Amino acid sequence: MTRRRVAAAFVAIVTSCCGAGIGASGAAADDRDSGRVLIVTDESDRMRPLAAYLKDEDGIDSVIVDYTDLAEDDRILPGNLSEYDALVGYIHGDLNERTEIGIIEYTRSGGRFVAVHHMISSGKKKNRHYFPFLGVHMDDIELARKPSEPDSHYMWREPVEKVVVNLAPGHYITSRGISWPETVDFLPTDVAGARSKRYPAITMRQTEVYSNVKRTDGNEKTLLLGYIYTDDRNSVTHAQAIDGWIKPAGEGHIVYIQPGHFVEEFTDAGNILNQLILNAITWNPDEPGYLTDSRECRASHQACMRPSVLSLTPSESVAAGRAIGNTM
Repeated sequence: MTRRRVAAAFVAIVTSCCGAGIGASGAAADDRDSGRVLIVTDESDRMRPLAAYLKDEDGIDSVIVDYTDLAEDDRILPGNLSEYDALVGYIHGDLNERTEIGIIEYTRSGGRFVAVHHMISSGKKKNRHYFPFLGVHMDDIELARKPSEPDSHYMWREPVEKVVVNLAPGHYITSRGISWPETVDFLPTDVAGARSKRYPAITMRQTEVYSNVKRTDGNEKTLLLGYIYTDDRNSVTHAQAIDGWIKPAGEGHIVYIQPGHFVEEFTDAGNILNQLILNAITWNPDEPGYLTDSRECRASHQACMRPSVLSLTPSESVAAGRAIGNTM
């Protein structure tokens, strides 16, 4: 199949769950200033509810490309990626090299890559360029199903209950349209010199945990979400600041959101995941990262977090958060 025919096939695989306003034209069903998003996946049952949410909440049209509907040789990104405001990735299986390179080139050329859940997984460690692009690393992935200790081998487990921690109260991505019903004391083990502080949080009753996904890019990431999880197999509590972040890449940005293993995380009304992804798509890096008119932001000691900020005193954090927000 030629690239032109593949591109035509992609346009044909368009989500139809959200009404007549969604289609190859990208025209909105109402008068809102809508955007257009490409979703590449191999699990459309998760992405269809997300696409419906994006349409209902912000008038955003989504084109869903499901690799399971394509022959292996045809699993490539379309050549018109610049037409999309964002590329959302949710690929559970292998990430082929052509897609890997397409994602990297799109992002570095000024695109927004929103990587959800499985877009960081042990199976993608074998890709030559992808983990360096993301700035992450996993040790001893062959041990991933065994209990682990902080800063030891990579571990995943599902289903689990974990607490998701908002490390950037008042930031657009973590705050717009989102309520955090709990507060927790959080001391991440993966941030050198971090101090225990109290943060907004929410308990996810059924999700998946990734432990010991290690950052390799120093202070480049803006840390948005952490997590707390106690493994009942060895009674070890994991508290790490890796469940959500922003990373600049060339002229564009990567936004990673870790939750999203189960369909219910995209369909349950009380889950914040869809709104987090919507905010990741619509966040403007040319404006302050935090909501300056938000009471939560004004009261926060962490307006916009990088790893080094987690180790600052409250007064130092306020200044650092404002400075980061004004330069993102």
